[in-house]
Amino acid sequence: MSVSTRYPLTAYQRDIWAIVEHFPGLPSYLAGVVGRFSLAIDVATMVAAIERTWARNDGLRLRYRVLDGVPYQELSTDPMPPVQVIDVGDSPDPQAEAQRRIELLTSSAIDLIGAVPFRAHVIRAGAESSYLVLTTHHVAADATGLFHIGAQVLTDYATTMAGNPIELPGSSFLECLPFEHDYRSGDQYVADRDAVTARLRDITPALFDRPRAGEGLAPVTAYEFTLDRLLVNRIRDAGLSLYPYFCAMLGLYLSRVLRTEDVAIGIPFGNRTNPTEQATIGHFANTLPLPIRTSGHHTVRDLASAVKADVRQLKQHERYPLGDLMGELRRLADPAEQLFDVTVSYARRRLRRCRVAR
Repeated sequence: MSVSTRYPLTAYQRDIWAIVEHFPGLPSYLAGVVGRFSLAIDVATMVAAIERTWARNDGLRLRYRVLDGVPYQELSTDPMPPVQVIDVGDSPDPQAEAQRRIELLTSSAIDLIGAVPFRAHVIRAGAESSYLVLTTHHVAADATGLFHIGAQVLTDYATTMAGNPIELPGSSFLECLPFEHDYRSGDQYVADRDAVTARLRDITPALFDRPRAGEGLAPVTAYEFTLDRLLVNRIRDAGLSLYPYFCAMLGLYLSRVLRTEDVAIGIPFGNRTNPTEQATIGHFANTLPLPIRTSGHHTVRDLASAVKADVRQLKQHERYPLGDLMGELRRLADPAEQLFDVTVSYARRRLRRCRVAR
């Protein structure tokens, strides 16, 4: 009987895992990508494209287990979960029903302790309308990983349908694991640790009130919205960078709500530091706290510029894991048990969206 090799989770995966352990059954860390087609999908060709993407990227084939309380990952030898085809063409309003199904598929929690978390659905909403819905867990793929999944599937499908299929390169998340080991044993890790802890030590961030112990933990919730194009143009015409400006405005809002001049928000970084990681399907992203002092700035421009400089400085240390930061602060007898409870990310898409989680 063959035994699969067990691989440890990376520090960045463990940070996600720890949150999922605290908030089981919530869809907050479901990751998904949706593609819309103004034509009927050739299901057999699409399934073949998904299967080839599955086969060439081991990050999609990882499953997760726990041994003696310690999570690990291993390559699954099981076949890919079958692609589910949902036909809503006979519904009174096929487009509305398709959107309802998409909302359901992209807001349902995935059990990590079980089969591989990757799922694929094709939704038919009539002869000239179809949707492809690909989902997995954030432990398995971050935003960049999701982009690669969707890009590979659609490129494979499009070139095959055009009669000119191409051999796409694959990726190996497992082969990227030594990069983290080398970082943690090197001088850069020490430099990042010292820089980040020095900046965050002794801060006392204001947090939202949480339920008492007897009431259970407050759930993780997410809010997603689109920034109006006119607002985006006004911000950029003023010579301001959009993401730092939005973080600054969120900081101002939180300072009013929490009645304090000092707040901190979580900033996600891609944390892909070499070409191999850039091209790999997997989870590399890291979130670090960004302190924002709202007082002492004469104008909004001054505040946004200060936040921009702080984000750039923090990015230099994006590899230092959040879990390690909290452990180091405890070792230094820092009293803070939590540094932030709001994170914000900005995605540049055809429709630009901001996502805020609390």
